Amino acid sequence: MVNLFFEDSTRTRVSFEAAAKRLSADVINFSAKGSSVSKGESLKDTALTLQAMGADAVVIRHGASGAPHQLAGSGWIDGAVVNAGDGTHEHPTQALLDAFTMRHHLVGDGVPGAATGRDLAGRHVVIVGDVLHSRVARSNVLLLRTLGATVTLVAPPTLLPQRVDTWPCETSYDLDASLERADAVMMLRVQRERMNAAYFPSAREYSRRYGLDARRLDRLQPHAIVMHPGPMNRGLEISADAADSARSTIVEQVANGVSVRMAVLYLLLAGSDERVEEWRERRNRCGRDGAAARGAAAGRRPGRRAAGRRAGGRGGHRPRRRRRAGGRRRRADRAAGARRPAHAPARAGPRGRRDRRVGHPRGGRGRVHGGARHGQHRPGGRHRRRRRAGVAAGPRGRLGRRAPRGCGDRRPGGGAARRASARWPTAPPGCGCSATTGTASTTRC
Repeated sequence: MVNLFFEDSTRTRVSFEAAAKRLSADVINFSAKGSSVSKGESLKDTALTLQAMGADAVVIRHGASGAPHQLAGSGWIDGAVVNAGDGTHEHPTQALLDAFTMRHHLVGDGVPGAATGRDLAGRHVVIVGDVLHSRVARSNVLLLRTLGATVTLVAPPTLLPQRVDTWPCETSYDLDASLERADAVMMLRVQRERMNAAYFPSAREYSRRYGLDARRLDRLQPHAIVMHPGPMNRGLEISADAADSARSTIVEQVANGVSVRMAVLYLLLAGSDERVEEWRERRNRCGRDGAAARGAAAGRRPGRRAAGRRAGGRGGHRPRRRRRAGGRRRRADRAAGARRPAHAPARAGPRGRRDRRVGHPRGGRGRVHGGARHGQHRPGGRHRRRRRAGVAAGPRGRLGRRAPRGCGDRRPGGGAARRASARWPTAPPGCGCSATTGTASTTRC
């Protein structure tokens, strides 16, 4: 979105920019000062430049009345055009936010959402000030009348436009008489930059006759509100007491302007089904093209899976190989065997120490201490060392011969048991080991 502002602005430009960014749009701010417009570039050339850059929407404020209409209907640009104020003609989005604020206070009693779907029928709005040069007054008269409100324009005779009697509103020169039945009072700024003649004798006289001060503020109805499109000339059309009073909704108008302009941009850029589908197709196309371009730049070819998908198959996908459960059981059994206490050795079956089949008379299937089946795993290093030391083999000893109780061959323990095959300090009574040399006998017990 491009903010194309040929005139100075603060609230309108910033609110349009905030609204677009809240909708995740990219915003480019264009100002006539410092651009090629100061060198003599026409509106047509500026529009063609923006079209070449791919602008989807242009928010334009121009000093010439009818410039947005010319830009929208000339074919210079394909995007949406939003009028942010053109000369002394109209300011549509300002009228929308003003009506939104009035309906919120006068119909909904300040409750959010209470005025949804309701109009301003039976309400009286007084617009006071420089109506001749005001585009806000023209837009508000048309919109408020459409919503059913009664509008009265109050201004000096020199600041009322010609043929104002053809407008759908009332006119008056007496502000005090119009305030008594007003539900909302909207003060307009005196636009001195557009005045090329003396429209009133002095600023002091204008303020005394048509300014909203504390005295006139007290004459309003209890529910009446004070409005101003901004910027304000404090002390001229409105006093500081009125601008900062509890009735004032000037700051609230600025906040509502962001929400209203968000709605306008959404309806123009993404609200219709055709635009949504066009945007989705463009996004998908750009995503596919970008992925293909990145893959080509990296030197990668489409994988078998992607190629298979394009061909309608499974893309060469091979099923994942199922892991055998035996490995998991072996690891669990190995951990369980390592935790076996030293005082509970495994029992050897009828086939001896190497068979290690438990409880079956013919050496059939059984389980060793720890739960592993025979032949499914080879005991770890710790168990092999214990068997070499004559401990893990059971009551038959290291060489398979039964030893009496108390013999050192069955002495439980860690390092002492592993060193038992090499050296024994003593032998109990009845043991055939050599007690003089302290070495184990070759014929055990």
